[in-house]
Order: sequence, then C-alpha cells, then structure tokens
Amino acid sequence: MIELYKIPGFLGIVFLVLGIMLKRKKKRTPFFILGGLSLGVYSYFIGDMIFITLQVIYTAASVYEFFRIEPQRPWRGVRRQSQ
Repeated sequence: MIELYKIPGFLGIVFLVLGIMLKRKKKRTPFFILGGLSLGVYSYFIGDMIFITLQVIYTAASVYEFFRIEPQRPWRGVRRQSQ
C-alpha cells in the first residue's frame, strides 16, 4: 500500500514532466511551480533539509520566471517589405 506522503512526490514529478512537454514558456511555468511546491511538500514529509532548500530555490526561480516572461507578439521580429 502506498504511504500518503508519497502522493505529493508523485504529483510533483507528473507536473514537472507535463511542464517539460509543453512548448510555450508562459503555459509550462505554472506546471514547474506546482511541481516544485509538490516536491517541496514531499521533501518536508521525508525531512530532507537539502531537498527542501533546493525546492524552495527552484520554486522561487519558477515564480520569478512566470512574472518576468513577456507575452510573445507574433509580429515581433518580422520586418515589413518596402514597396
């Protein structure tokens, strides 16, 4: 039987894999945040201080990236041809 503390670890890995599979940064970053939070909860349950510290840093970096990303404009970088 699975112990309940392993569920956040499993969900964290699933969120990270889904985030990796998505192409657009703005859509995949929330999955990275959820994965980091879930793995942080798991590391708290197992009591691993190094893993807790790493997950806090990882989640903070993902949150920073989420708010730093500018929406991509389809016309950015496209030059008009002169007539």
